[in-house]
Amino acid sequence: MLLAILPFAAGAAADWPADDRWPDLLPDWFVQRCAPEAPDGPEAPAGLRTPGDWFSWWRGLTQRQREFEIRVDAVADWRLLDWINLFDPNGMADRRSWRLWDSGVSGRGVGWISVGVDGHPYGGGGALRWLIEAAGGYDIELA
Repeated sequence: MLLAILPFAAGAAADWPADDRWPDLLPDWFVQRCAPEAPDGPEAPAGLRTPGDWFSWWRGLTQRQREFEIRVDAVADWRLLDWINLFDPNGMADRRSWRLWDSGVSGRGVGWISVGVDGHPYGGGGALRWLIEAAGGYDIELA
C-alpha cells in the first residue's frame, strides 16, 4: 500500500491524483477495507471540514478527551480519502508524525516495518495500526 502512495507523496504537489483516481491506483484489498466515504452536505460534521478545522478542534480537547479519541481511532475503519490525506502534499502530510523507514520479512516469514517518528509520544499511530491490521497484520507493537 505504501509503495503505491509514496511516489505521489514524494512528487510535486501538482502531480497529486484527483480523489476519484485513488481507488484505481491503490491495491483492491485496501480500497475494500476502507469505510465508505462521508456524504457531502449537512451530514458531514459541521466545523470539521478542513484539516485546519480538525486541528483547532483537536487542540481544544483536554488530554483525557484526546486519549479517548485516540483509542476510538485505533479501532475505527478509515475512509480512503481521510487516510490518503495523511500523505497529500496539499493536505496533512506535513502534520503526519511518522515516516516509513524500512520494511522486510524475517527468516521466520514474519513481516516487520520500521518508521521514523517526529517525537515521543507521536500522533497518528492509529492510522498506522489500522493499515497494518487492514493488511492482515496482527500482534502489533507500536512503541
